[in-house]
Amino acid sequence: MSSSKQTESIYEQNFHPYRQAALGVGLTIFLLFLGMIMSGMSLTLPERFAWMCAGATLMMFAVFNSIFSLSAKNGMEYWGQSMTSYLALLVVNSLIAWGVSGETVYEAGSFSWIFVVTSVCYLVFISMMNIMKKIVGFAMKEEWNQPRLRSRNRKKRK
Repeated sequence: MSSSKQTESIYEQNFHPYRQAALGVGLTIFLLFLGMIMSGMSLTLPERFAWMCAGATLMMFAVFNSIFSLSAKNGMEYWGQSMTSYLALLVVNSLIAWGVSGETVYEAGSFSWIFVVTSVCYLVFISMMNIMKKIVGFAMKEEWNQPRLRSRNRKKRK
């Protein structure tokens, strides 16, 4: 391994939003499979375990996708792909949970509100990350030893 690969942070790597969503769906299916194994071993699972798995992977996607947006080359393109990925993950996870549990999201108690709150928080998180990225980019362009004087702040010399 070269030294550049060893020092590269996971936050500097580029994870495509579609791949993140696919991992979210895979994780949901894996957790549901583990739940079936556990219920086969006569362990009691919550009645809405499928909706819990769907909500958990949706929240994980929201957090990690927001963090990984910092390393995106094109912020607006990444944002669009992230929104598409999030909606696809929301729909697919909801369909999986509905198929496994036999309950709609509205019949599953407060999970409809959990999904709404997660969606709003995701929009806030990814917006904050994009704003922070722009601020840091601006700060890195600025010369800190001698900041540029703006034309309106200069006094006219005679």
